Amino acid sequence: MRELLSNLEVIGYADRLNPELVPTFVPPVFRVVGTDQVLMPPLRIVDDHVESPITGTMKDFERFIAVTGNATALDTPIPAKPKHVLWIDEHLQPRYKTQKVVRERVKQLEQEAFRQFEAARVTGDFEAAQLALGLAISMSSRSALLLKAKVFELQGEPDMAQVVREAAGAEPAGEDHEC
Repeated sequence: MRELLSNLEVIGYADRLNPELVPTFVPPVFRVVGTDQVLMPPLRIVDDHVESPITGTMKDFERFIAVTGNATALDTPIPAKPKHVLWIDEHLQPRYKTQKVVRERVKQLEQEAFRQFEAARVTGDFEAAQLALGLAISMSSRSALLLKAKVFELQGEPDMAQVVREAAGAEPAGEDHEC
């Protein structure tokens, strides 16, 4: 199945939030405008359309929320647009912005997290340093993961440092992405 984004609206996301891991990107759930048809992840967003979603109805989506708790409905639907991403900000608010705007905001958040990390590292407060890095990591920052590995090394946990270093090798999603 293939559906144009111009025919869709974002009605929620298929994820369970961990308040300690925000901001974070979330996979959108779409509804075909004017219908009861819902497109749910896993799906692929390519240019101006959605490919290979799981299809269902609003009742299916509502049931999925009630039974699993692994999805959330938005208060107000948002018109779907190309080159936009759905993310949850540091205040647990859903945002649907262009990839460019999100990249700029992520960079600001990462810089603040790194400042907090450095201040905590200087004082030897590794717990605060880990929390500061959690913010940057939640937005898929490779550099934050590498710093987190360094903190594990400083704490005498080389195995955890290696696991985090390996996780840092993952590539971030590009323009076309799967949810």
